[in-house]
Amino acid sequence: METNEETKKSEKKTVYELGYILRLDSDKSSIKEVLEKIGAKVLAHADLKTISLAYPIKKQEKAEFGFCHFETEVENPKLEIENVLKFKDEVLRSILVKLPEEKEKKAPRKSAKPEKNKETSKDDKEPIQSLESISNETLEEKLEELVK
Repeated sequence: METNEETKKSEKKTVYELGYILRLDSDKSSIKEVLEKIGAKVLAHADLKTISLAYPIKKQEKAEFGFCHFETEVENPKLEIENVLKFKDEVLRSILVKLPEEKEKKAPRKSAKPEKNKETSKDDKEPIQSLESISNETLEEKLEELVK
């Protein structure tokens, strides 16, 4: 049975995405080592893909791009991970972002504003009259029809 402290710890885990660009001739395990060092659990890891860089980075014109999703209890892993990665020669660039928590999807809201440049209404295909030419009585009748 879990104690309250264990439950709180599991609730505190946050999911992050780490994107990185590595030298072609580099050791690929350096990213995994850094994540293990902070106690992160890797959830997903993409295969490395060779890319051509838009501009040379550290005299490299081609590199390998990869990313991984991980979760950790560390409060601010960005400082720890980026401080280690920026001193590794095989890592050309990296970025760490916090992924948004998944919330229940809500039904899309319908716009309250009438659509512009439409001459007919969607429901009854009758021409829309200008607001100035509609009388209060006509409006009342339409409202009654809609309520029924």
